[in-house]
Amino acid sequence: MRISIGDRVKVIDQQITGTVIEHDVWNKFVILDDDDSWCEENEEARLVFRSSELIKLRRENELQNN
Repeated sequence: MRISIGDRVKVIDQQITGTVIEHDVWNKFVILDDDDSWCEENEEARLVFRSSELIKLRRENELQNN
């Protein structure tokens, strides 16, 4: 499974979903969290995860099998 900028992803074993907005160093990706309630006002809900921690979504809330 190849993850690219713009892909919708879910974090394995967590209730975090978002859109990949940047490729970080090595095998890490920056996602824009769908739930921004935890961050300060006027701040982006950016989180960084390894590609092995992410599952690519095909559509809203639908896991990709490959």
